[in-house]
Amino acid sequence: MFRVIISGTFGALTDSGRDAILAADGIAFTEAGTFTHDGSLSAFTFRCRLPAGPGEGENEATGRAIAALDAYGQRYRILRTAVTDMRDIKTGGDASPGRRLVDQALSGVVEVGDHRPNAAVGGLVQREENTCLLVLPLL
Repeated sequence: MFRVIISGTFGALTDSGRDAILAADGIAFTEAGTFTHDGSLSAFTFRCRLPAGPGEGENEATGRAIAALDAYGQRYRILRTAVTDMRDIKTGGDASPGRRLVDQALSGVVEVGDHRPNAAVGGLVQREENTCLLVLPLL
């Protein structure tokens, strides 16, 4: 799994383009991608999550993320990109239940709404359609 962040600026947006960008507003990493942006919709950050195929690296992930951005049909200029290969993220083998829940949430194993807060291990609480709040107990 790759997580790709593209920061850039939009060209002149059409009304339908503006509506499409606003409809994809969010902070979650999704396969279609989500946008955060300034109030005027001139600068943006695009986040997407892409499955990692065998032998694929950061260059292929960047290309696929740009294709996902292109699917919105708007003119843009890329200022920078950042790619995280989630296969390279190390997790501790002797992790606490709370840490395991965080690791599972990051890897997509835990779905939003599947866990309720619990004093022993914490949990995920759905806040909006594409966002969640991770609740962990104080130790």
